[in-house]
Amino acid sequence: MITTKLKAIGLCIITMLAVEFSSFAQQISKIAFGSCNKHDLLQPLWEPISSDNPDVFL
Repeated sequence: MITTKLKAIGLCIITMLAVEFSSFAQQISKIAFGSCNKHDLLQPLWEPISSDNPDVFL
């Protein structure tokens, strides 16, 4: 059985993580999406993607 003290510690950790991730998420303004490239072919799209300065690339 989980004690009250352990529950409180877990809740504090979850709250701290939520605050940290929410402040990070607010700083993201540009997300770039892409799919798999074949590494043995030319990849001309990396330059335009990079020039857009995305905060995140998925």
